[in-house]
Amino acid sequence: MIARWFQSFAFVGALALVGCSSLPAPVVNELAPLKEGESDAYAVSPTSIFLSKSNWEVAAEHRSHAPPESELVSGRVLVWANREAVGLFVGLFADKFLPWTHIGIISVESDGVWVYDTNAIRISLRGETLPDAEAGGTRRIRYQDYVLSDRVYGLYGPPEDVNVELMLDFVRMHFKRATRFDAHFNSADASELYCSELVALAFEAGGGSKMMPEPVRVNRSFDLVRSWMSIPSHGFYLPGRLVTPERQIALWSRVFSPAQILAFFEAQSELARRLSYETRLGQLMGWNTSASSMVDALTLRSAPQRFLDASLFAVAADTRRAPDPIDVQREVLRVAEKHFTVASPR
Repeated sequence: MIARWFQSFAFVGALALVGCSSLPAPVVNELAPLKEGESDAYAVSPTSIFLSKSNWEVAAEHRSHAPPESELVSGRVLVWANREAVGLFVGLFADKFLPWTHIGIISVESDGVWVYDTNAIRISLRGETLPDAEAGGTRRIRYQDYVLSDRVYGLYGPPEDVNVELMLDFVRMHFKRATRFDAHFNSADASELYCSELVALAFEAGGGSKMMPEPVRVNRSFDLVRSWMSIPSHGFYLPGRLVTPERQIALWSRVFSPAQILAFFEAQSELARRLSYETRLGQLMGWNTSASSMVDALTLRSAPQRFLDASLFAVAADTRRAPDPIDVQREVLRVAEKHFTVASPR
C-alpha cells in the first residue's frame, strides 16, 4: 500500500507518502527529543500520575453519535478534528490554536445528503507539479461515509448573513470545475483551494463578511517546516475560525463523552500555549523513523501524552450531555498545575 505522509491531515491536506529519508537534517533536528541543557517546556512534576486509555474510557451510553440524515439541512457546516498527534501539529501552524482540522459544507440533494470539501490525494514535497489525478481537489462525499471514523466532529449553522443557496452554488461550481487542492496553502491565491479556504470564500460568495487569514505561528520548528514545504507566510483560514459556539448544533465522538471532547480540546490548547518561539517541536512530539506515514510517525512525547490522558480522566465521571465548558476548563487547568513543573503563559 502507498504510504501516507499526512493522511487525513485535511486543513494542511492528506499529504503523500514520503520516506523518512526525505526529511532534511534541519527538520530531523527539530523533531529530536529534549537535548542536554535545553529548557523543557513540558517537564513533569514528580507528583504526576501515569494514566492510560483504559483509565479514561467511558461507557458507550455516555458517548454521542452523528445526527441522522433526516435531521440535516443544506448549508450546515461539518468540521472534524484528528485525535492523533498530527491533529495537534495541524492546529499549531497558526498563531492562535483552534482545535478543528478540517471543514466541509452539507448539501441535501435529491440523491442523498452530501458533504462538499477539498482535500489532497498526494502532495509533493519536492516541488514537482502533480497530475490532476494525484493532486486532489473539491470533493462530494456521502455524509454517512464522512462520519464513520473515530474523529471528533462538530455540526454548525452557517453565518446568519450568508445565503445558503449562493454558498452552495459556489462550492458546486468548484466541484464541477474540479478545482485543484492547494498544496501550498497559499491564502492569497484562489486558483487552487484548501478546505477552510474553500469554505471562507463560499461564505463570502453567499454574501457573508470577508474573512481574513489567521497569522502564522512564529516558532523555530514551524518556520522551518513552512519553508521546507514552500508554504507562504500569508496566514491561514482556520476551520475553527469559521464556526462559533453560538452556531453549534451538535458535537460528537464515538470515543469521548461530551465532557471529554471539551477536555481534549482544552488540553491541546494547554500544550500549544507551552510552544514558544524557541521551543522545538521535538519536545512536544517525536518522529518514528520506522513508520511509513506522518499520521503513524508523529506521536506525542510521554509527558504531553500523560497530561492528555489525565485531562480525559479528570472529567470521565461527568456524563452530562451538555457539560459546562467552564467546569471542564477548570479541571484541565487543575491537572496542568499538578502535572507540569512550570506553569504555562496565559
